[in-house]
Amino acid sequence: MTEDARKPGDTIVPPRTHADDGPDIERQSVKRLVILAGVALVLQVAALVSGQLLGFLPDDTTLEGRVAIVAVVVLMLVVVVLGRIRSLRPATVLDVGYAFQVLAALHIGMVVNRYPWPEEMWVPGWSPVAVWTMVFTVAVPARPAKALIINLLAVAMDPLSLLLLIERGKPVPSLEMALFRFAPGIGAVLLGLIATMVIHGLGRQVREASQLGSYRLVEKLGAGSFGEVWRAQHRMLRRPAAVKLISPASLGERDASAARTIIRRFEREAQATSQLCSPHTVDLYDFGVSPDGTFFYVMELLDGIDLQRLVERFGPVEPERVIHLLCQACHSLHDAHVQGLVHRDVKPANLFACRNGFEYDFVKVLDFGLVKSSRQEDAGATKLSADGTIQGTPAYLAPEMILEKRQVDGRADLYSLGCVGYWLLTGKLVFEEDLPMRMVLAHAKHEPVAPSKRAGIDVPAELESIIMKCLSKDPEARPASAWELREMLQIAGRTLARPWTQERARRWWEQNLRAP
Repeated sequence: MTEDARKPGDTIVPPRTHADDGPDIERQSVKRLVILAGVALVLQVAALVSGQLLGFLPDDTTLEGRVAIVAVVVLMLVVVVLGRIRSLRPATVLDVGYAFQVLAALHIGMVVNRYPWPEEMWVPGWSPVAVWTMVFTVAVPARPAKALIINLLAVAMDPLSLLLLIERGKPVPSLEMALFRFAPGIGAVLLGLIATMVIHGLGRQVREASQLGSYRLVEKLGAGSFGEVWRAQHRMLRRPAAVKLISPASLGERDASAARTIIRRFEREAQATSQLCSPHTVDLYDFGVSPDGTFFYVMELLDGIDLQRLVERFGPVEPERVIHLLCQACHSLHDAHVQGLVHRDVKPANLFACRNGFEYDFVKVLDFGLVKSSRQEDAGATKLSADGTIQGTPAYLAPEMILEKRQVDGRADLYSLGCVGYWLLTGKLVFEEDLPMRMVLAHAKHEPVAPSKRAGIDVPAELESIIMKCLSKDPEARPASAWELREMLQIAGRTLARPWTQERARRWWEQNLRAP
């Protein structure tokens, strides 16, 4: 899944970038650095403009002062621009930011130290450079050792600016007054060191808490009724992945029976997915339980868009492309059916079109959370719902799953896949009812309207016949297997004047999802 394709409401997984390589604390620091530099830039420009218009700017500003003003403004701009480039490592942007901190301290010192000091200073004087150092340290914390060096350089700009001004004719203050004036800078360095040690200590705790096995959680991608999906990264291989998890906190809100069902279903999904070998089934990397009781499994991170959002964003799909997508889904489902597994939740949101290497529109079947064995001897072992409870998505349920008159087998998935094909061709559900129960009853009792009568476009007769055959109420009238359905679709595809090719797919992705 890719961020290039992301729009509001899309189920999209963003791509990995170099900006994700740094610790989370660095990425958050970059965001605050950009805000700080942006605010400082606005204030500086406003001060220069108003000062010039109202005559506040003195005529005797030193050359060093003018150079500092220009340099600090340029650095502010550079920081703001670099902070918006996601391909840059956070550490690189932060290093420029620390240079900005030191140069800004020199600029502040040149401004405030050019004015006369009070004749008597019985308590340490207020130092804007010290205040700036503290604010920057808390907002953009470096590692403690690095922060110590940077802050020492920043507060050193206060006396340095005074020396530069003395060369230009400013009276030399007494040693006592100078010590009182610059004492807050020493305090700022010490307090900044303590602050960075605390912040990085908390950051380590957060990173440790976000570790699941060999993977580090990076960003939440979505959440369902009983689980979350995170973008993650292998600590050693730097391989991006998607982690699906169930935390103890989410289970704590349910009764013991419901919690056991959720955990069993989660385990069943991981086990079922791991058994499948079709390239069109999402790959499973790992499965386990963390020390705090979080159940998780790790799967491949996909780059693309699910078929639900595909139609919602771009409208109905060309018949030849529908055939291309459905054939690949059949490959995954046949693999599951041969092993006696029924998906039971085939729907557009669980079919993902992605880029796989140099291939485009490569379909991956997701979410085997409702998978069930179709073999009689395994049926009792895999029953994960209470009697009378209908499992699945109402808009894509096969009649036999609703009426429970017979053993459900792989042909129930073919009915759901027919509903998916109907959605792709028309942009409409087979039955558009306002309530889930009415939707369920329509699938059980009503005959569907042919896609060609609702699509507003010509639907090839062969393809429409296949879709309507999949939507038969009687499983015996449907294709006998997912492989047979795949062969029927391929034959229908060969009758089309303009098949869906990889070149067409590549052009579509480049135009619509900005694939590289």
